[in-house]
Amino acid sequence: MDWSKCIVCQAETGKKLSCPAKSKRKDTGAGYETFIANIRLFEEAGCEDLPEWIKSEVKDAETLAINEGKWHSTCYSRFSRTKADRLAKRKRKRESDAFDKTFTRVNSSNSNDPRGVTVSTALTPGMFRGNMCFLCHEKGGRLHQVQTLELDRRLRDCVQVVNVR
Repeated sequence: MDWSKCIVCQAETGKKLSCPAKSKRKDTGAGYETFIANIRLFEEAGCEDLPEWIKSEVKDAETLAINEGKWHSTCYSRFSRTKADRLAKRKRKRESDAFDKTFTRVNSSNSNDPRGVTVSTALTPGMFRGNMCFLCHEKGGRLHQVQTLELDRRLRDCVQVVNVR
């Protein structure tokens, strides 16, 4: 990584580079702290657009300050807090939609199930030997692997509502 170039794009575009280390503000490292915090939010939200050198060489604000990291204002704005929040929101929505697709409400007249609810096998079906059902805590049988955040809590809530009826 060339620290004399923009730490985001590593390109020489002729555009002005901003360097928080050379700021006249009292809190000269604040720009680096904000950038690192935003990068962490993008990582948590599953951003795949992070340049490899940011993942490997930009560890913390101190590293940026020591090397006097610089950026183009347009490159910096790609990793704003607002964009990180939007990305996280889209991720939560995708996970929620994936969860919702695993359940299908069925008209009770079309089903032998008096509760009118069946579980779809939209997610990866298969046998997982040695694993245990997180609903009934029994081993064996046909299990389905699911990998969404908070699925256990949401599924238990749904089952509880269905069992109350």
